[in-house]
Amino acid sequence: MSQDNIAIDLRKQVKKALDNHRFAKVISGLGMCDPDRVRCFASLYTLAGATVIDVAAKPEVVSAAREGIDLAFEAANGQAKQIIPPMLMVSIGLDEDPHIGAALLHRSICASCPECTIVPLKECAERPLEVRAPECPECMECIGKCPYGAITIAPAWNGQIDDLKAALDAGANGIELHVSGCDVPSLQRMVQSLEPLLSPSMLVSFSLGSQVSTVDLVLEQAKAINSWASKTPGPLVVLQIEGTPMSGAPRDGKSELPAIELARAVLEIHPNLYVQIAGGTGLHSGALCRLMGVFVHGVAFGTAARLAVHKALSVAKVAPGDVPFERGVASASILVRSLGTTVAANL
Repeated sequence: MSQDNIAIDLRKQVKKALDNHRFAKVISGLGMCDPDRVRCFASLYTLAGATVIDVAAKPEVVSAAREGIDLAFEAANGQAKQIIPPMLMVSIGLDEDPHIGAALLHRSICASCPECTIVPLKECAERPLEVRAPECPECMECIGKCPYGAITIAPAWNGQIDDLKAALDAGANGIELHVSGCDVPSLQRMVQSLEPLLSPSMLVSFSLGSQVSTVDLVLEQAKAINSWASKTPGPLVVLQIEGTPMSGAPRDGKSELPAIELARAVLEIHPNLYVQIAGGTGLHSGALCRLMGVFVHGVAFGTAARLAVHKALSVAKVAPGDVPFERGVASASILVRSLGTTVAANL
């Protein structure tokens, strides 16, 4: 079977998961770029039945994730037929989406204010211009805290097209565009610039919402995306409705509940679109959506997905058969199955 046919079959599997409201995406996070950790994460969630694994748009990260998927099939041995290969997605952003834009520290401003009391700013004062670092929790809480404008969000889209091409060449077959807060003309220009890279076998996700968006703006974006998605042939399109930026904050509903209500608003106007929620999601999210009568097609797990397999990821060179790895698969499976059943059981 050709690679094109394999990609098209994978698209069919993802579509079926969406149609069954069992679409489970797990997000490794932009800070997870160590090949060993990415390889382990991908292997664990392949065995757990995740529909999509979202990784950083770096060729070496995508390659490591691909190796992890292959490792999962090797580990399954005779049960390989029961494993559905996940689609591998990379994320890029536009303008000032807080999920994807880097926090920038203007050191010339910071140096003139020695009595700063802003903790996030003080902790980053000695770092390079780009504040975000591997140990950064990506909370973006420092944004807007300095009255002198020492920290801002850097536009993240410029120059990413080459990174995206390299990630796709390395084996990614899905793209997530973080466009929270951007106006419709900017979104349309972004999509137009990406169209040469897209194919009918791909999955394209649009991340909308969060603190920088209004309901009206999200609905305008959804209308524009719906119009574009109606083109045939075209990639499979999903809207990811965010609550707040991925911060790892306690799941108190402040992110998740607004995301569910925003998803409701989108689905009422565009019932033909695939919609999934993200931001503060966890084991209870699928049941909460059903309880609220909002029948989203899936859930993306970020912090919850990483925490579920944290112990396995913290062990150097962990492999299938090792106790931490097997426990990680069990924890990952519980998270994926929280949508109602595993993806593999539906396909």
